[in-house]
Amino acid sequence: MSNESHNGKGLGKKLINRLAEYARDETKYIVPVCPYAKSVLESKEEYQDVLAN
Repeated sequence: MSNESHNGKGLGKKLINRLAEYARDETKYIVPVCPYAKSVLESKEEYQDVLAN
C-alpha cells in the first residue's frame, strides 16, 4: 500500500539515513530487500560500510 501524497518529499532517503545510523550504532549490517532502498544503499559510497556482503 502506498500513499502518493508523500512522493517527492525525501522521506525514503531520510528513512535510509536513519537505518544506516542505526546499523552503525548497533554494529549491524543491512540486507536490502526493497528495490528503492537497495538502489540507494548500493549506489552511495557512504552506505557501503553497513551493507551485508
